[in-house]
Amino acid sequence: MKRILVGAPLLGTKTEIDESSPLEAWRTFAPLITDPQESKSERFVVLPNPRFISVLAYKTGKRIATILPSLDTERVPVEITAVTLGSTQQTVNVKDLVASGAAGDHQILVLACNDGSLRTLSLDVLRNKGAKMQNCGPYWIPGDCYRPQQVFQLNKKEGVVHHMQFGYCRKDHVAVYAIAKGDNVMSAYRFMLQLKLGKNKKKKLDSSSIICLESNVSRFSEENPENPFGLSVCNYEKDGNDANLDGPYCSVVVIGFSSSLLIFMEKTTDSGTTMVAPFVWNLSSSNKITTLAIAPNKRDIACGHMRGSIQVLVDLIPRVEEYNDNMARYEAQLANESLINDKKPRHPSKGIVVRKFHWHAHPVSTLVFDSIPKSAGDSMLYSGAEESVIVTWQLSRGSDKPAEVLPRIALAGIVHMVSSHQSGEADSLLVYCADNSLHLFETHNQHLKWKVQGLGAGDKRNILSGSPKMILDPTSMGFSSPKILCAGLAKAAGNIQTYDVRQQEVIATLQVAPFNRVSRMKYSQSQLPAPTIIHAEWDAIAKRLLTIDTVPTENSAIGVIEQLEDGTMIGTVSTIRFWKFNENSLAFDPCAAMASPHGPRAKVSSAALSADGKYACTVSNDEKAFRLWRRSTKEEGDDWNCTYRIQFPSGYANASSGPSAVSFSNDSSVLAIGFGNLVTLWDRHNVTLLTSLRHDEGDDIVETVHFVKSGELEGMLLSQSSSSIALQSPYANKGISSKDWFWRSPSGEWSIRSIIPLAGLVSVILIDLTNNKSRVVLLDLKTGLQLEEQVNMIYDDEIVGLVGGASQRLSDEWDDGDVSRTVLYTLFKNGEITCINMDSNEGVDIKYIPPSSAKAPAKMVPTLGLHLVGIKAAKRPANVLTITDLNGSSKRKKLSIENFGAFVGEEARVAVLPKLTGTFVRAFVSRNVMKSEQ
Repeated sequence: MKRILVGAPLLGTKTEIDESSPLEAWRTFAPLITDPQESKSERFVVLPNPRFISVLAYKTGKRIATILPSLDTERVPVEITAVTLGSTQQTVNVKDLVASGAAGDHQILVLACNDGSLRTLSLDVLRNKGAKMQNCGPYWIPGDCYRPQQVFQLNKKEGVVHHMQFGYCRKDHVAVYAIAKGDNVMSAYRFMLQLKLGKNKKKKLDSSSIICLESNVSRFSEENPENPFGLSVCNYEKDGNDANLDGPYCSVVVIGFSSSLLIFMEKTTDSGTTMVAPFVWNLSSSNKITTLAIAPNKRDIACGHMRGSIQVLVDLIPRVEEYNDNMARYEAQLANESLINDKKPRHPSKGIVVRKFHWHAHPVSTLVFDSIPKSAGDSMLYSGAEESVIVTWQLSRGSDKPAEVLPRIALAGIVHMVSSHQSGEADSLLVYCADNSLHLFETHNQHLKWKVQGLGAGDKRNILSGSPKMILDPTSMGFSSPKILCAGLAKAAGNIQTYDVRQQEVIATLQVAPFNRVSRMKYSQSQLPAPTIIHAEWDAIAKRLLTIDTVPTENSAIGVIEQLEDGTMIGTVSTIRFWKFNENSLAFDPCAAMASPHGPRAKVSSAALSADGKYACTVSNDEKAFRLWRRSTKEEGDDWNCTYRIQFPSGYANASSGPSAVSFSNDSSVLAIGFGNLVTLWDRHNVTLLTSLRHDEGDDIVETVHFVKSGELEGMLLSQSSSSIALQSPYANKGISSKDWFWRSPSGEWSIRSIIPLAGLVSVILIDLTNNKSRVVLLDLKTGLQLEEQVNMIYDDEIVGLVGGASQRLSDEWDDGDVSRTVLYTLFKNGEITCINMDSNEGVDIKYIPPSSAKAPAKMVPTLGLHLVGIKAAKRPANVLTITDLNGSSKRKKLSIENFGAFVGEEARVAVLPKLTGTFVRAFVSRNVMKSEQ
């Protein structure tokens, strides 16, 4: 049984980077764009993730291929730690606007992996068809997949590469500059990789291919020890240099620390390659550096800072080169004291020009120059930060004001930007934002060429407490184009997203709770949390929607008071909203809304919407009451009114209701609400308490309540606490003989997060917070027996949600009990979505684990008076319920219920009784179950 990846973040998070890094740009991989080439019209956008690399078409943004870092022969998959992309053209000329299209000019992708290896792949292979459905360890990758062509193994002392940039190409070798961490020490290296090695061959780099630039780069930082956040490389030829030289004249390597820049220069001459002593440029530690960029003129360096300012160090690179040459000559004279003719060279910091710009109020996350080489000071500089605004600086104007600003790019801040140029086309700017969206803009008119929106899963956004909600769109149950509706995701705060599994992107977004994305004036201030959709409930056909969102306010006197991690007290206001699907616009339109539905000081604990979309129920543990809402259709629109407000009954006042402990029966006649470890049944018509069921003998709170919607067990109650799951008949108590199945979570640290009823199955999400693991267990809905381990999955990441459906939902041969038709979609905390189709070509044989507990059932569960195949229904006397019976004024008449609730076996006989309907419940349950037997 294959677990297939059907969704992931566009850009992954580096696994070896400390998660306490102040900027997401330091933790996240950066996108890459292939170089323009006249001989190859197709260009690509490369999006790295730790386990794979997605390749998009540059012109359309459509996904076309996937690159895996591991080889077919490797059993243990490796993970990517750094990525770089470059061209193998022989020379680099700053006067050329378009790279050479000569033979031998290839795009080379270099991957650094956590096993201490460098892996290369020529992107020319994308012209051919790749292998389909490749194994990536945790899951399988669909579509065209490609693997590395060469693997270069580093020595153990170099360690794992964290930052890497493509250098120059010389004959059949390419230079790659990198920062690697070995034995907890960061060092700078240059690796010479041989390109003509053969397919899928491994080679250990010898000592001549590894040049150590600096054995410990952290010692150059004022805040020692400190790890660098970035690496930038540029290559150029000095004017007047011999054109026949094999390789560039000089390679400049700039390593960025938060308070300094470390500059290396490697020169190539006829006699060989020489390394100049590193140059350190210290900056103010009170305004730390967050990003850097080298200008296309190969002379200027731009630095972004924590306080939002930008500094451009004009002509720093040639001044450093001149200073290094003069220092080398001066030191040579010192060695021969009789030949001292020159004074000690002046440090470049004494006379360098620093241009300062300031527009951002928050740390500058990314800087990029336009990709066209221009004369000094004539380049366009683009900056982005938390404000989600692209700011354009025209350096030739001599002004400290921005030339243009493009606001409201996305729902979160800008993380990375990449500039792109191609002959005959307009310049473009590729922008990646923290809400997992990718945009391609034309720079001359700020036109959006395309946008790819990924699912906003993740935990880096500071949001109010809440849990995501997922359902499978009922309109896509045929699975020709399955869609998943997601609410309450951290990186899509206040929005509901519709994710298309086939396209692997978000195709629609519903804004539920608008808010100001920037809620602080300075970076040092605490950020106000984003709003959260704490409840989202759809009807059976996803045409009606109920949402409850919680919005924070700085005024702690308003709403419910909450305390943030830094001790700040804020107020939160909850709003209930009702929506209706518009068939014309294919979007949800608001019908009604009400702030603080349970009072200004009460939060909504749980909510539910009936299957027909006519009724809703909200429960508040703060108000100690629940409310019943009803929709009244009028010509001018749909109105929603609160028809009942019910105080918690005596005996339940001190109990709490779980986050999903409310549900309507299939015909909306019965309402189930969990209080503590009890589940109460209410008549929806007049809101009278019918009966109560005990979930288990413990004190765990019932967190989820479901009515089985279809099949033989329609009307049965499925309840869940943090340690157990129970399926019960609504008539199980009060003297009726019945034994329902009961399942307890495995021993140890596993606890039940949530349950989701499927076709003939119950999916159970288990979490182990101690070891940060999660697990999915499947139970048979009829028996409560657990499926064998071959269909149980244990993961190293927390599961956010799980939904399922049937692969043949629209088929005439559909059967609710056919487990093999089930399809499961699992969403993880890191944003990955996987799919498991139990009707796979492998022919999985569904088997169950024998009961290991005395509480495990040995027989079938009771039915609700259903016609069973092969069993003749028992007859019962006809009892006519009159108006007097309904009013309760006459003496109660006993009904024939002796056989109701008996187990279904080979010789069992079951009385045929009605299903749960309003009339039956009022006349039968309230009269015959709640009263004692006479």
